[in-house]
Amino acid sequence: MEPSWLKRLAASAMLSLILITASAPTHAQYLPGSAVTPWPMFQYDAYHTGQSPLLGIDAPPVEIWRAHLPAFSNGEDATGMSIGLDGTVYAAVSGSLYAVDPNNGSYQVIATSNHSRSVPAVTSSGHLYWGHGDSFVALTPAGEVEWGWTNLSGNFVFGSSPVADEGGNLYVSHDGLWSFMPNGNLRWVYPYGWYGHSSPAIGPDGTIYVSGFLEFLAFDSSGTVKWSLPIVTNDNSAAVAPDGTIYISANGASQTMPARLIALNPDGSTRWSFTLDPSVFTIDMPPAIGLDGTLYVGAGGTFHLSTFSYFYAINPNGTLKWQHRLDGRQNQDWVPFLLAPPLVDRTGNVYYCSHNGSCYGATPEGAILWEIFYPPDAEGIPVWVDTTPLLTEDGKMLILDAHDYLHAYVQPVSVIHLPVIGR
Repeated sequence: MEPSWLKRLAASAMLSLILITASAPTHAQYLPGSAVTPWPMFQYDAYHTGQSPLLGIDAPPVEIWRAHLPAFSNGEDATGMSIGLDGTVYAAVSGSLYAVDPNNGSYQVIATSNHSRSVPAVTSSGHLYWGHGDSFVALTPAGEVEWGWTNLSGNFVFGSSPVADEGGNLYVSHDGLWSFMPNGNLRWVYPYGWYGHSSPAIGPDGTIYVSGFLEFLAFDSSGTVKWSLPIVTNDNSAAVAPDGTIYISANGASQTMPARLIALNPDGSTRWSFTLDPSVFTIDMPPAIGLDGTLYVGAGGTFHLSTFSYFYAINPNGTLKWQHRLDGRQNQDWVPFLLAPPLVDRTGNVYYCSHNGSCYGATPEGAILWEIFYPPDAEGIPVWVDTTPLLTEDGKMLILDAHDYLHAYVQPVSVIHLPVIGR
């Protein structure tokens, strides 16, 4: 007998198919491992490596502007941003989608909704694919809905960012793994229970990897499960290396098994498992992959009750390279756990932000390049940062804090040339 929620999915699918016309356009897509902009999707590419092709900031950043993106609801923020074909930055704040000019912080609201942690994916046509609430939509660069699905599962928190395969077929997770054609037609859906909201990644052979409900799954493009493992991933997304190795952050199964970073072979067998600090049983951050294969990941929710946390650099063979201790501040509202995945620039430097109100830059060897601290607001409320920093082509670094301020930073200069008076 089919579960009731699966029947709702089927009914929703039939209704949505009726709403989509056969003349809907087909958009050219990015390919796995490639990118149409400097940061077109969650964690840059379909492998979710977190590797930016741009140069980051390696000295204490200088803020040049900040913009307040007003929240229209109390919904959840995205954990990252993306860049459009013309350099426009797209960010979700309390579920609403903003198009921001990175030159000065001016913005337009292109979609108003609630409850979205989804990072929009940009295609070579400039179109955006984005999830919010219980809906998944295709938007033009101006924010017009070209096609959309609503009432997907009855769950009104959308946490997944979409990805596409070489044929342009889309994959997104929302209480199940959904696959859509570029024109919006449903290819298939595989339900795996509520609170499955990770962002699917695609391996070099086209396999789709996704965290389901209390399990980690590998699918072929037709929706057939190739293998599954009973890994409690806390909705974390996988990162895939060019050789096909899959890396996934995993919670401890009990108070006797700490959180781990697991390396899997393409057939699902375990290559190695790295155990975090013995007192850490929850991990909320997906990993990023360094240029030399180093894995970067931070500890998660167990430290809600602690005054410190760790950010780790792990060698490709599963041994510890270095770790950075992060301390909390003032009170337990300013705890130091990490949520959003790190970013690696083209030199191998790594950038990450924490719930302790700070963002950091570090070298591949673990030397701290800089720290940005966001002080409490006028009412003493902590300002934490749960998003991945974003690099732009003109040398800026953008950081979105939890009070909905978008900050733009540049590299400091050693010599400032002032105009000569009367010359």
